Amino acid sequence: MKNLMIFLSLSTVIFANSAKELVDTKCTICHLASQPSASERQNMIAPPMFGVMNNLGIHFKDDKKAITAFVKDYVINPDEKKAVCQSHAITRFGVMPSQKGSITPEELDKVANYLFDEYLKK
Repeated sequence: MKNLMIFLSLSTVIFANSAKELVDTKCTICHLASQPSASERQNMIAPPMFGVMNNLGIHFKDDKKAITAFVKDYVINPDEKKAVCQSHAITRFGVMPSQKGSITPEELDKVANYLFDEYLKK
């Protein structure tokens, strides 16, 4: 019974940190996961995730290694000079605030890979 309780506790921690759940709790607070409706578009505080990932796919020619490396760096060290979004996105939303201290390197790796696989994997 004790081993079962330990297993269930560990399983909860592992599944609670699934890539999708991390994206849902850490990214979609600001970035909508899907195409926004007209009313959502007016209230957005960051570009929708599909737009961000589409721009990264174009800029990095769908190179998973380059895209995931960029995401992992930019989330922690955002800078307008590094941004690959359309210029009107910076004008409207500004530069993303650093998430340093809000996400671990392991979580960020899961998130970067999930975003590529979810939005760009063909």
